[in-house]
Amino acid sequence: MAPSEHASVLEEGTTPVPETDEGEGPEGPDLPEAEAVSGGARGPLIMRSGRAAARARAQKIADGLAMDAIFRDAGLVLLGSDPVVETMALLREAVHLRVRMLKKVFEGRIERLSPARGTVSVPPPTLELLLATDEDRRPLRLDGAFAAALWRSDADVGDIVQIDKDEPIVSIRRDREKAEGRVQEERDFVYRLRLAEMDRTRSAHRVPLLGTGRLPPPSLDAMRETDQEVTERLTTKGTRLESGVLVILDAERLPEAALALVAASVTGPGAPVVFLQTEDETAFTAWRRRFEDAVVVDATD
Repeated sequence: MAPSEHASVLEEGTTPVPETDEGEGPEGPDLPEAEAVSGGARGPLIMRSGRAAARARAQKIADGLAMDAIFRDAGLVLLGSDPVVETMALLREAVHLRVRMLKKVFEGRIERLSPARGTVSVPPPTLELLLATDEDRRPLRLDGAFAAALWRSDADVGDIVQIDKDEPIVSIRRDREKAEGRVQEERDFVYRLRLAEMDRTRSAHRVPLLGTGRLPPPSLDAMRETDQEVTERLTTKGTRLESGVLVILDAERLPEAALALVAASVTGPGAPVVFLQTEDETAFTAWRRRFEDAVVVDATD
């Protein structure tokens, strides 16, 4: 199926957008732990709070650091046959290759998304959205792989996104406060390819990016070495390795081996920022003893 059938403009033409006062834009996080995290934490951020409060707090910090925030339930680790392998997959969701190239894209702030997040239990086969910039608005319909790519990106109303016109790749531009120009243009396209997605995907258009088609080696050090080799080969192409924020909800459910992997994964180049959330006082107390370099947040105080 042609790519244009997946990412299409619903109505031709543009709608002029009147000039408005954009204000000064959102402020960065004023939370005390933000400074510690941005300074390069040597341990995870352990948080005793409800799930909703943890999500809001972590998202605010991630936005201030211009990082993507990935929220995953600890129960996912228990679904697989090997908790360590499943935990590694979660950690690799929060590290990505940042790829930059000139491409034809749709770019704008999402003003409408249908179906809305939270209203469906499975990724929808078709998404309709309205993208707006300071010059125009365009309704789009995304089908198949394009809809899946936007849904996986966690993009929502209010986010500025770039959608590749030819390939199912979506990038959230958290480094921008407003969308400028026309919605459909040839732009400097910056997108992030998660290492976990690289591990899962072995299609033809991914192989040149990876350099090899093999699965990642099992040890953390070996995986980092392979990731660094790939990054060095792609440096001249405008690609680099970047870390993000991983929030593990109800993390008291993680087995000991998974916690040990988290402890080893939050240091070194390309390490993600990891939040462990719990409402369990016993688990929280144990984490405080275990992770001596952790950033501690007790929202119940």
